[in-house]
Amino acid sequence: MSKADRIALDADAVAVAAKRVGSHAEDIRANHVATQASLDEALYGCVGSSGEELGRLSQRWAAVGTRHGERLDALSHHVGEAGVRLTDTDDANAGRLERVGNEMR
Repeated sequence: MSKADRIALDADAVAVAAKRVGSHAEDIRANHVATQASLDEALYGCVGSSGEELGRLSQRWAAVGTRHGERLDALSHHVGEAGVRLTDTDDANAGRLERVGNEMR
């Protein structure tokens, strides 16, 4: 049997991938918080239309940061769930194949 004929799942790699995505969500959140703080600090030096536009930009950026964090959190969760389902399916199918092999003897 060639390597291409085998189906394999590295459950540990899937779990690591889910954790990495979750870690990226935290990184994105931290970057957005830092950027938000910089924008907020810059607001104190702006007046008139410049200050108003910077305030709107700050609000839009806050919404974008929240949305990105939420989406990465969801992706991390789904990758983790997929890994669990793949592992469960892999284990169940391995058991079925073993039973078929035993019945054929």
